[in-house]
Amino acid sequence: MRDTLWGSKRQQIVEQKLDRTVAYGKLRSYGRRQIATWIDDLIGQGLLLITAEEYPRLRLTPAGRQALESPTLMALTGFAEPAATPVATSAHGRDEDSLEGLPELGVHAELYERLRQWRSQKARSLALPAYCVLHNSALTEIARRVPSALSELAQLRGIGARKIEQFGQEIIDLVQSCPRSPQPPSSTDISAGHENGQALPSDSALKQAPTLSASADLRLQIELFRQGGPEPDCGALLRAIENGEMQSSHEVAWAIHTLAALGERRAIPILIKLLDSRDGTMQMYAAEALGQLGVREAIPRLLALLEGHRPGTRRAALRALGRMRAREALDRCRRMVAEEESEAVRLAAQAAVMLIKEEE
Repeated sequence: MRDTLWGSKRQQIVEQKLDRTVAYGKLRSYGRRQIATWIDDLIGQGLLLITAEEYPRLRLTPAGRQALESPTLMALTGFAEPAATPVATSAHGRDEDSLEGLPELGVHAELYERLRQWRSQKARSLALPAYCVLHNSALTEIARRVPSALSELAQLRGIGARKIEQFGQEIIDLVQSCPRSPQPPSSTDISAGHENGQALPSDSALKQAPTLSASADLRLQIELFRQGGPEPDCGALLRAIENGEMQSSHEVAWAIHTLAALGERRAIPILIKLLDSRDGTMQMYAAEALGQLGVREAIPRLLALLEGHRPGTRRAALRALGRMRAREALDRCRRMVAEEESEAVRLAAQAAVMLIKEEE
């Protein structure tokens, strides 16, 4: 996307006829780095996402579609914030931040309302639509689970690492300042109800509720995210990888890619460890994920992977080194351009050299 907007004449651009698109060269005057910064901004705001596949693509999210239809100006790096922010509206013309009513029972009503007010104020201060701060579904989840610490907030669906970094402590402070709702009945209360003739559900009845297995549920979460749905439960993904709960290396690979797409830095220790895996697929995805997360302490390990016998692993390491503009890798990448037997790896080395030299 960056090269298309910049107006690159690379062979791949011409072969795919991207130079004939309406967007081709539209942002040439701003330069490639500024375009890349804006793309990162849009990803961070949840308006674009990186697909979880071997050759990732940028996709417009539902929030991004709404933003295109909204008159609200978006705050991007390099531009001053607008003096006044119009009220953000959804695709249906409704005020996103004034939707009334709680989504469902079991939600802390007062906390939900305070969260909506906080989101509205935050959106105005950042010159963003309300949904770019947090979606209604995320507010509902917070008001239902009432987290008391960042570690608990990180387990909620719809609240990724970026949101935690941006707003996490403010949300926890707000939760802690809000009076607690009445607690659910204790075991003593339940026993008392039974003595008064109220029937208690049996253990077997409680266990018969249909549920997805943990692995199947996480696969569904990842698939929803790949189709522009809500962010998956990153904490659960991390635990599943660490505890070996995924059913195949393919599932682990998609989980890794999803965590990287979400900027989940808690995955870094796991990813570094996977570089030593005997599974080439694991090494490939771990390497590219580390590059996407910008983990420079992994550079020595990535350089070692360039000596491996698997072309896919060498290519993944090159992509990571190029993404991080690792100057330590420049000489090795140049040699690979001249000596590498695999055309795909040689192409990756050539691209890495070009990107690293950009920084000189």
